[in-house]
Amino acid sequence: ENFPSISPDGKTLFFSCSCPDAFGATDIYMSTRTNPTDDLGWSAPVNLGPVINTADGEVGVSYFENPTNGTGILYFTSNRSGGLGDEDFYQSTRNANGTFNAPTNVAALNSPFLDRGLNVSRDGLGVFFGSERDGGLGGRDTWVSTRASVSAPWNPPVNVAAVNSPGSDQMPALSQDGSTLYFSSSRNGSPDIYTATRVSVNRNAT
Repeated sequence: ENFPSISPDGKTLFFSCSCPDAFGATDIYMSTRTNPTDDLGWSAPVNLGPVINTADGEVGVSYFENPTNGTGILYFTSNRSGGLGDEDFYQSTRNANGTFNAPTNVAALNSPFLDRGLNVSRDGLGVFFGSERDGGLGGRDTWVSTRASVSAPWNPPVNVAAVNSPGSDQMPALSQDGSTLYFSSSRNGSPDIYTATRVSVNRNAT
């Protein structure tokens, strides 16, 4: 069980699991609770089914809710056929009844190399992720992409050179106020958790 992502109201948990009832190597599951402060009140996990999962692997879950209309979007990584190469990012919009629509490839963020661990900012205007694409400093680097609005296309990703190293720097997660980036790095050997703080939130600069 890995890559957990909790909905903004704290009542729904999404994660990846290589569970016995998985369709493939790793599937995406969902668990719910009625009280967001009850850490032991989660329901039994439910496989999201063949609309989301395939015989290939689905990992790296990140759940985002559009702040303008409340629409939920499930982002994840998959090595299913039809992508740009290795693992690609996919997104699926959530319906009012809680079901999900067929995923689409987020081509603007993908590369022929491994792309994994996407995290969308709370306002939906920025996204950080790990990638082994060309142009990095070594291993897996953290990249960022921005957009003018939630409905606008993503701009070409940019390497976040200030937080990367010759080691693997990945699994970025942005704080709610957008000022602190948490990520995993193997720059000093085994992976540890690091933080980086930016002086100002200036999306035009990225």
